[in-house]
Amino acid sequence: MRGSRDDGPGEIARLTDRLLSEVAGHLHSALGRLAAERRADPSASWDVLAERAGVDAAEAENLAPLLGPPISLDASLGPDPGVPLGDTLADRDAEEAMEEILVAAEGDRLLRVADRELTPRERRVLDARYGLGGQDPRTLREIGEELGLTPQRVAQLEKRALDKLRAALVAD
Repeated sequence: MRGSRDDGPGEIARLTDRLLSEVAGHLHSALGRLAAERRADPSASWDVLAERAGVDAAEAENLAPLLGPPISLDASLGPDPGVPLGDTLADRDAEEAMEEILVAAEGDRLLRVADRELTPRERRVLDARYGLGGQDPRTLREIGEELGLTPQRVAQLEKRALDKLRAALVAD
């Protein structure tokens, strides 16, 4: 029998989670319907909006603060009174593009330091090991066979090259 003293804590937790999920889903749905109705008719009263959205009027009043007042993107808000709100909102695509530019710039910097600090052999080992220059990354053994070295010697060259890069990047 549900909710009896015989139910373990796990059953009660699952029941509570399910009920909370249902309530949250209902509130989210009701909030979405109210928002849509308010966008369609911003001057309508909450009672009218609630009726159109199929929500109890009391529930609509409780949800109203979550919607906040409608704000135009042309409104001037914030520290600069002459700047419209739409100009101050974050552009996630621009942030991602900037991150890509910074990563590419750091990669270019790393390649310049590698060209300046590493011997041709060390550079070749890192290129092959990490798949730089459009090639697939290769194992120590594969690189060793190509260069006529043991895998252990390739690992030593890799470590020395990485240590040189770290030191140069810190100093740079």
